[in-house]
Amino acid sequence: MFRKKHNFEAFTIMEMIVATAIFSIIMTMYLGIFISTFRANGKMVAKQKVQNEVRYIIDVMSKEIRLGTINYDYYSSAVSNPELVLALKDVSENHVYFDNNNGILRIKYDENDTWHELSTSNIYIEDLKFYISPINNPFSQAESVKAQPLVTLFMKIKYNDESSNDGIMIIQTSISSRQYKE
Repeated sequence: MFRKKHNFEAFTIMEMIVATAIFSIIMTMYLGIFISTFRANGKMVAKQKVQNEVRYIIDVMSKEIRLGTINYDYYSSAVSNPELVLALKDVSENHVYFDNNNGILRIKYDENDTWHELSTSNIYIEDLKFYISPINNPFSQAESVKAQPLVTLFMKIKYNDESSNDGIMIIQTSISSRQYKE
């Protein structure tokens, strides 16, 4: 009697090593893509937070500038551009001030009032400058040609996260007062 030999085919150890190596390479590539996508999403979220905060700040400042006018009496003889504090007067002659204090934008509604934080701790204002035009009060001059006061606002803002330099935004916008005087 003859015995029938069973011939089982299986993977060799070398084939297993090659298959594992190919699998490892493919998984490493996918992991790299996943990490890149995760980082890009983090950058986008940081920029969105900065944009939302900046939009709010610009809205508040625009409202105060448009409804008021430059308080030229606050500045010495003339405005020296750029100014670090913006001094305004509203239609009722109330004073409004804006400044940057260690990365926080502040607002004060009267000379004797306390400063109120306008920005949150989510952002850090690296730079805040106000360019005021004209540098002298156009409504106190005897000339017939009057210039409408205009504030050009320059801000460099970043998302306040020590682990990331993402979310940096530079804003420059000009806002004119709507108060007209003869």
